[in-house]
Amino acid sequence: MRAAFTRGFLLAAAYALWAVLPARAADAWGAFDLLGAHVAPGERRELELTLGETLAGTPLVTRVSVLHGVRAGPSLCLIAGIHGDELNGIESVRRALDGHHPATLAGTLIGVPVVNLLAFHNGSRYLPDRRDLNRFFPGHAHASVPHRIARRLFDGVIAHCTRVIDFHTGSARRANLAQIRGNYARPEVLAFARLFAPLSALHKPRERGTLRNAATAIGIPTVTFEAGAPGSLQEDAIAAGTAAIERVMARLDMLAHAPEADHAEQAFFVRSRWLRAPRGGLLLSDVTTGTWVEAGSEIGRVVNPLTNATTVLRTPHSGRVLGRALNQLVLPGLATFNIGILGDAFHEARASTAGHGGARPVVAE
Repeated sequence: MRAAFTRGFLLAAAYALWAVLPARAADAWGAFDLLGAHVAPGERRELELTLGETLAGTPLVTRVSVLHGVRAGPSLCLIAGIHGDELNGIESVRRALDGHHPATLAGTLIGVPVVNLLAFHNGSRYLPDRRDLNRFFPGHAHASVPHRIARRLFDGVIAHCTRVIDFHTGSARRANLAQIRGNYARPEVLAFARLFAPLSALHKPRERGTLRNAATAIGIPTVTFEAGAPGSLQEDAIAAGTAAIERVMARLDMLAHAPEADHAEQAFFVRSRWLRAPRGGLLLSDVTTGTWVEAGSEIGRVVNPLTNATTVLRTPHSGRVLGRALNQLVLPGLATFNIGILGDAFHEARASTAGHGGARPVVAE
């Protein structure tokens, strides 16, 4: 009788202790302050970020979701829709935010599904003044339209994060393989990139005006996630983005379950080179993104529809097709295939960055 009573008492005490531990951990963890709001542990809040005004003078407001976990951890920020026609990342971020509850999280998950509302409403990559928002970070409060939007996002959200993933697609009728891009000469960015394994990683050092470059410069490890083409939703690209978020959160110990073991190697590309069309005509190719190619191999053709003259496209580099133009009408010089060139993840990245004191201009890919 006494033994049974003792066992019952111990079980009840253990249950009571288990019940209060999360609350005590949450109390010690504290609230997360963002955009004037105090988000309590275990709480989800939908906040508003005013980025400027519309043409009618009404506030230009986008949604910022904050899921503040019950245990201490990193602040992971998911950004999408800096280019208004890049829909895959918007949906990946929406699914990630919809698929989690703060009561099960460690750390804080912050999401901005659509940054560039003006471009999003127009189905365009660009702002109404034809400027690319991702060339103006960290921005300026009293300068041009993109400078002002960039500054408000940067100060209001980005500066409060410990890591950032910025979601994009290819541009101008180009599709990209699911991949991440970052400045891997920075050890903290390289360590962040490894959390995405086995996703391919391309080294992109100091690109002037990008969110990635500006956030990395102030000590926030930031990568760009690229997948698919603009203007439509591609399920494989969306699923790749959602899976990448889950993988990173698990490896940052933000989730209750351990990350799944994945023994596939992560390919690091120290540079990439675009193969450009030598002639005008119809670009025809069945080579898909992700294909490994050897130098000298045929990867496509450009056919003149008036004369039937055909020009074979051969890659001068061995590597992997990280991006490609969709089959379309091309002019001479149009970028057709982006070939990633393998190399050591850190030493060659640092060497490729050496000698470039300032940030490089950005080429739309």
